[in-house]
Amino acid sequence: MIHPIDQSAMGGSAVVYSFKAKWDGLIRKGSINLFFRKNAPSTDPHRVYFYVGAPIKEIVGWAVVNDIEAVSSEEAFDMADLGSIKIDELRLYLAGRSSVNVIRTGNIKLLNKPVGLEVAQQNLVFHPPQSFCRLTEDDENTIQELGR
Repeated sequence: MIHPIDQSAMGGSAVVYSFKAKWDGLIRKGSINLFFRKNAPSTDPHRVYFYVGAPIKEIVGWAVVNDIEAVSSEEAFDMADLGSIKIDELRLYLAGRSSVNVIRTGNIKLLNKPVGLEVAQQNLVFHPPQSFCRLTEDDENTIQELGR
């Protein structure tokens, strides 16, 4: 089931997703417009921020969320190339699950100055999420300001 995002409702509904460091290059090249997650927010965010974990530990950019769709594992395997992930890696990630969420985004906008973990924690209530964490409108403004 596809949940289109209302792009006119841009206030205070953003999330941060964590990515392993191996995804850093693809994110910074803007090659990620679709990614898979076991967990998705109960209400659709308008924007997703990309936090790259150790050893990088930075919020590196953001993208507008176009839609979030729950798909079967088989459908996900058919989309693996679009998500820049190998089928074997996706199969391992799913660990026998019958479905997964596909998050489709617009083009990634990199922050001019990535926001390091320490800076984020000094300026926000931020702990790198295991899956995702919500941001308030003030949090988003802070990240945008720190990233200029």
